Amino acid sequence: MEGRIIGLGRGGDGLVESADGRRLFAAGTVPGDRVRVRPQAGGPGSGKEGPVAADLTELLEAGAERVAAPCPHFPPPGGQGCGGCQMQMLAWPAYLDWKAGLARDALARAGVPPEQVPAPVVAPERSRRRAGFALLRQPDGVRIGFRGRRSHRVEDLSDACLVCAPELLAVLPPLRALGAELLRPGQALAVQATATEGGLDLVLRGAAVTPPDVWPQLVDFAETADLARLSTAADDRRPAEPVLLRRTPLLRFGPVPVVPAPGGFLQAVAAIEARMQADVAGWLDRASRILDLYAGCGTLSLPLVDAATIHAVDGDKTALAALQAGADAAGRGGRVGVQARDLARFPLVGPDLAGYDAAILDPPRQGAAEQAAALASAAPAGLRRLAAVSCNPVTLARDLERLFAGGWRLGAVRLYDQFLWTPHLEVVALLER
Repeated sequence: MEGRIIGLGRGGDGLVESADGRRLFAAGTVPGDRVRVRPQAGGPGSGKEGPVAADLTELLEAGAERVAAPCPHFPPPGGQGCGGCQMQMLAWPAYLDWKAGLARDALARAGVPPEQVPAPVVAPERSRRRAGFALLRQPDGVRIGFRGRRSHRVEDLSDACLVCAPELLAVLPPLRALGAELLRPGQALAVQATATEGGLDLVLRGAAVTPPDVWPQLVDFAETADLARLSTAADDRRPAEPVLLRRTPLLRFGPVPVVPAPGGFLQAVAAIEARMQADVAGWLDRASRILDLYAGCGTLSLPLVDAATIHAVDGDKTALAALQAGADAAGRGGRVGVQARDLARFPLVGPDLAGYDAAILDPPRQGAAEQAAALASAAPAGLRRLAAVSCNPVTLARDLERLFAGGWRLGAVRLYDQFLWTPHLEVVALLER
């Protein structure tokens, strides 16, 4: 079918409306494009109400907001390529407006006026310190890079990647050599790479890297790639275990050095992390006792440890152990307490919240419905300020509705775009009672 793109959805796909009134979402399109698309059999939305997923088969006429993608790995219209970025074909002003619109549209459902939602702070190019790659052995050789969108195909990367830090790209050649040595045709490894002060922290996941008889090859690889730490796991359901520690993979959150667990959650861009820390610290600058909910390894609370005591709560015991060990190493152990608790099932309520004058709430993508409800209904009078952090504007809006109903009001909103040319967006809502 043919049609013209009339808008962009939350995932960045263009919405096309045909002459007979059918609506479909097609990746790789921008508003104003006239396109020919083919509905995906069994694709998202098929047989249900709402737009159906479609494949772009031909770009008939380019819209005014279409530009040439700056990266050679970006897929051409209707073609194959890297799936790491989705929006390089959208002109920069339109991209920024669309990205801010993701937050404005979502937060409007909680009653936040659009004028209170600013433009995002954007990560610099080649600044992502953390990325996941696919390593695949094929009959004609080894490919390493990002998978194509909705595809198992791996786009082989070079140093032309515009989002990854140079340290991440530098490990690709030795990884390719390792794949040629260890993998059979058709076998794959998942690679998670993080740049730290001590060097690259690498996790390899796949059956080919877990037998003890491959450890000599892994040690040689770690030496060649000059890794700080190398860890392995059979699959993504099991925790990664260190194979070799050559240097400490260190990160610093304010005055506290933290050694994250292999594969543990971290912010992807150090510059954006610093801006988020500064905005949260500025909002909570008068607090003396801070409650860090979904604390992880203390990214947002530890920079405040010299001004306030911190109580960190999370369901991930390894992250909390890293947080506490870092505080102890910095001589701040007495100012930090940790508590392992599943906040989705057992939120802190009533008396649990007493004694704190500020809180940080930084849940995973599904939000913090239970904890937000508890903060709304039972927050003691002393808890006056809250920094609500989210990587999902939709679930943040749901949580804000509960908080607003419980007497919290919005002071400011901040947006951070640390995943360039993708639909991902970090939002911080700064609230007070």
